[in-house]
Amino acid sequence: MILRHLQLTNFRKYRSARIEFPAGLVGIVGPNGAGKSTLFEAFAWVLFGNGMSRTGGFGLATTGSRPREPCEVEAEFEHAGEVYRIVRRLTGRGISSWAKVHRGKTLAATGPIATSRFVRQLLGADARTFLRIVYCRQGEVRGLSGDFPTRRREVIAEVADLGLLDRVLRQVREDSARFPPGPTESKNIPDDLEERLCEARLRIRSLRREEAEERGRVESKEPTLRKLQEILAEVALLSRHRAALQPILDRGEEDFGESLEGVMRRWLENRGRASALSARVAELRRMKVGVRGTSCPLCGGPIQREELLGRLSREGDECGEELRRLAREERELSELRKGAERMRDRRKAQREWDGLESRRLTLEKRAAEMKGVEGEIRLARDRCQDVQRQIQEWVGKESAMRTALDWARKRSANRRGKLLHRLAELLEEFRDALLERARIALGDPASDLLELATQGRYTDLQLDRDFRARMADGGRPFVLERFSGGERDVAGVALRVGLSRLLSFRHPAEFLILDEVLAGQDRSRRRILLAALFRLCPPLKQILLITHMEEIEDSIPAVIRIGEDENGFAQVLAPSGCDR
Repeated sequence: MILRHLQLTNFRKYRSARIEFPAGLVGIVGPNGAGKSTLFEAFAWVLFGNGMSRTGGFGLATTGSRPREPCEVEAEFEHAGEVYRIVRRLTGRGISSWAKVHRGKTLAATGPIATSRFVRQLLGADARTFLRIVYCRQGEVRGLSGDFPTRRREVIAEVADLGLLDRVLRQVREDSARFPPGPTESKNIPDDLEERLCEARLRIRSLRREEAEERGRVESKEPTLRKLQEILAEVALLSRHRAALQPILDRGEEDFGESLEGVMRRWLENRGRASALSARVAELRRMKVGVRGTSCPLCGGPIQREELLGRLSREGDECGEELRRLAREERELSELRKGAERMRDRRKAQREWDGLESRRLTLEKRAAEMKGVEGEIRLARDRCQDVQRQIQEWVGKESAMRTALDWARKRSANRRGKLLHRLAELLEEFRDALLERARIALGDPASDLLELATQGRYTDLQLDRDFRARMADGGRPFVLERFSGGERDVAGVALRVGLSRLLSFRHPAEFLILDEVLAGQDRSRRRILLAALFRLCPPLKQILLITHMEEIEDSIPAVIRIGEDENGFAQVLAPSGCDR
């Protein structure tokens, strides 16, 4: 492949630029951030689409461009003797994309997907592989030519795209570490254990719902049961009250002729009359004492004493007889009063009995109506106890099945951990085998390139099993640390270009982009490396050397200088392809 020109319109820092690329060694020189690497991003984007941009296709348009201004890149390159021209465009802030590719003057494909597919088939590589073949990142050459074999091994693994395998290997190791050792003995575990465990849990859940329903029935009936118990307690109390009234009622009805009020009225009248008679008897006694004199105790006149005493005695006797009669009558009235009181008590007791009996009958009727509740509650409680017993049985079964399943899972995890550990071993062996094949296969192309770059001064470059580089000098291999810095840089470039050739299956790598491979080198090492790159141009038809070091311009046959205008946009400061 030879890149002939790039034309950028509103692509990142480039408002508008057309850059011609001659064959051979071409320097792309400019300060950091000027837009040198953007040229390669534009070339990769026009070939493969949004996947090759740093932002996935977003933000490619130049800052400040209008929404309707297209972001467009056109690239023309030569491959396998034919010229191809590809145009890719984004419009509407990257929402709409369009692309087409011409082979010579013939339209070969149109549309972004079809264009990317055509390029993959043409180059025989996808976007990632193409990037690893043609693009040498900063630090790769130094890693290949440095003093640390482990770093050289890492660079080869990265360029060979073993990073995915490394990530898989790391993930497998992490997964393997998450499975601790488990039981190894064998047990007869049913194949449908998980299904049985699921059924047991569903059965337990169903039984617990049934238990909750039975408990709800009991709780809904308990207020009625408590009311029934209160009614029965009240009925028992009424029965005791009736038993206490029974002796009074057993006395039977008596006819006392008059009421208790009449008896009490006569009794009070007799008591008043008796009190009056008693007072009269006392007065008569005083009068009899006074009769002993000659004058009347009443009027003070003379009286016949014997006659008066006789009259007082007769009156006293009458009063005494009357008092005795009243005493007898009082006793009779007292008996009548007691009988009347008993009659009153009986009638009161009868009324109370009748009230208690009515209340008892009412309560017994209500109790009879609620009598079924007690049976319902008893039945619900029995069912609840039966459900609880079943729950306990199923919980025991579920626990046993869960224990067995945990054991089976631990055993399975142990087996899985062993399998993952074995898989990690196999992946590591596979990775080492790939690196070993790459190490062995890299020797021939790297040696050929080294011989070409050094004009036959060094003809053999090999990597040993530890990835320590050995370069032959005078027919004897020496470790790379023996040679000068410039010679080691040339060996690093030979190894990196050799890797590109190994990765290009269908067509040998003829196009290479070196990004800042001269950084950190002194003038002597830069001169040696530039001379080696110049000698590699026959097999590599085009080498684009990206650098910020302007002092190399006199050492390179063609230089493209990139800078910024007064608005901060990237621009070409010198004619492309100018001879130096």
